[in-house]
Amino acid sequence: MENIFDITNTDSCLFDAFCRQTRRTIWTFLHNLAQQEDIYSIHLTNFGPYKEPGLNDYYVFCNGKEIVVLFKDTYTLKQEKADNESGKGGGIHVDGIVPVLNITRFLKRRADIVAPEVQIQSIMLSDRVCRDDLLDNTYDIEFPFSIIDNIRTLFLKKRTIEVNEQHGEKGKSIIDAILHCSCTFPEDEDTIEKDIDKWYEEDEDEEVPYDYDEDYDDFQKRLDEFMRELEEEDKAKFRKDIEDALHGNGNDDDNGNDSSTDTETNSSPFSSSHVDIEQNATTNVKVEVLRCTTDPREELNKLVGCTEIKRRMEELVSLSTYNKIIRKHFPDSKQHEISLHSVFFGRPGTGKTTVCKIFGALLHEVGALSSGHVVVCDRSTFVGNLWGDEERSVREVLEIAKGGVLMIDEAYLLNTKHDHDPGKIAIQLLMSILADESRRDIAVVMCGYKEPMKKLLAMNPGLDSRFPNKFEFLDFNVDELLEITKRRINEYEYHFTNTAWNKYCQILTRAYQSRDPETWGNARFVANQLERIYIQHASRCVHHMPDDISEIRTLTADDIQPIEVPKPRMRIGF
Repeated sequence: MENIFDITNTDSCLFDAFCRQTRRTIWTFLHNLAQQEDIYSIHLTNFGPYKEPGLNDYYVFCNGKEIVVLFKDTYTLKQEKADNESGKGGGIHVDGIVPVLNITRFLKRRADIVAPEVQIQSIMLSDRVCRDDLLDNTYDIEFPFSIIDNIRTLFLKKRTIEVNEQHGEKGKSIIDAILHCSCTFPEDEDTIEKDIDKWYEEDEDEEVPYDYDEDYDDFQKRLDEFMRELEEEDKAKFRKDIEDALHGNGNDDDNGNDSSTDTETNSSPFSSSHVDIEQNATTNVKVEVLRCTTDPREELNKLVGCTEIKRRMEELVSLSTYNKIIRKHFPDSKQHEISLHSVFFGRPGTGKTTVCKIFGALLHEVGALSSGHVVVCDRSTFVGNLWGDEERSVREVLEIAKGGVLMIDEAYLLNTKHDHDPGKIAIQLLMSILADESRRDIAVVMCGYKEPMKKLLAMNPGLDSRFPNKFEFLDFNVDELLEITKRRINEYEYHFTNTAWNKYCQILTRAYQSRDPETWGNARFVANQLERIYIQHASRCVHHMPDDISEIRTLTADDIQPIEVPKPRMRIGF
């Protein structure tokens, strides 16, 4: 698969990497670009042929072989009318095109003197849809030029672009030489002056909407303030949805309990709610938010089996507790950097979700996480119907999970055999965002079958190192499954007759012995078997009410009906 964020795969690829971006990927790409030590970048606001605000505001990137000039088209002198002669309707937003071309020409003339071997190109970010046919036919462009269009106006105006002025020594020396070149080119200045005069010519049927007067400045300030308020309202509403989910104002089940079946006990101290995330303008998906327990250590001790998991979990919590003590008594001392990101290997029903909840609550208890809640998602959360949904989904899910645990169930499904699978982009985006050192108030846990998860970790050399904590959840044996059964029926105050218990043990043992290891449900099998028993018991009691009301909680042999167990698949071949 072609990596749209990769800028190191060819000898001369900086401009090509820009051209591969879309309105949805450009911001992540620019963030990644600022982290590249071999690329120098600078934000210029008072250099170049233009004096008007907005036209002299651009960015320059250099890797020693290429220079890319980036211009944000947020400054409008006037809008061109639709090209009626084309018969296609619509038009092209040209306000920023001439300035960025002239700025690039200006820099190119200087580069030809101080660094003639360096290629120079330009990119424009625009909030309008630009038509390539009009662009090609209207302008005489002697260097590579591309437009990333249809960017949301608010993003274009408000988002800052990171630069890297500390690295890229070769690029820095070239840009410094260009900036300090004393050459001037009167013919270029004349051309630029004519362009500006042309924009200010007023037609009888046209009016110039931008006048640089105080009234407009006041209007622009009020408009900017209004847009900021809208943005803050959106964020506040989003955060309120999250708070509602965390504090019980969501869609719990009738008992206020988590309905997940991937647990060892039917009684859960966690409640669940759902929060909508917006993949695109027409599609929302729900993610489950599980509130953390008030006594995670007790819940950890109650787990059936999982001896090694408990030990490893205690080690992580102990190191987090130690950091908390050091922070309190020696605030100026260096603390251990702890990565909380983990991988849970295991088949369904081995307790991954339960441990995830306990993990979040424990880390909250020792101060490593500010909230401790768990956000449960899977492939469908990130991969939508439209190309580019992944970036928005990843960012919104991380916002919801901030302060807690992001659990990605069956995470290996993001790594299919298809080279252009958008799930791979979701993984790249996740890695890029988690690389930000300021995002330490979150633990990401990827769950799934052992072998497919190993293949997922191997898809990217940096992925495995981002998830240093590996936990393997083994299948429960028969004795452990029987212990889980006892705990579950005790929650409902049921009890088996001796005959019923013996029958149940025989059914469970036979099912375990004939199981297909790839599809065996572990604790989920117990949950499904008990659900069938409860239904049989309820039906019997309703139609034949026991003479003694105390027997209504007694499970008899008649209530024990075996459920179907998937058989191992036949394998053909030698």
